[in-house]
Amino acid sequence: MISLHANAYGDDFNAARGSECYVANNASNTSKNFAKILNDNVVAAMKKIDSGAKDRGVKTNNFTVIYKSSMPCCLMEYAFYSNKEDLKILKKAEINAPCVIM
Repeated sequence: MISLHANAYGDDFNAARGSECYVANNASNTSKNFAKILNDNVVAAMKKIDSGAKDRGVKTNNFTVIYKSSMPCCLMEYAFYSNKEDLKILKKAEINAPCVIM
């Protein structure tokens, strides 16, 4: 299971930028391995649109949607709506959706 989200930070445009993927601290190795693959592929797709796209990596956090899951899962935060450069990527990816599909 993949929980997909576009990130945001604060109430105005700021420097927070990049994509990151989360697994829970109780995640299986399957979830951890998939999170790495998913993150790498999303970042690669973003970098095709903007070479300055940032990779914030795979992180651990016990978000309920992944912590309470009984199946392999991760939560993907793909870019920040609150960053002007990331917002350009998101707008372009929306038009060219196949470029962000693995």
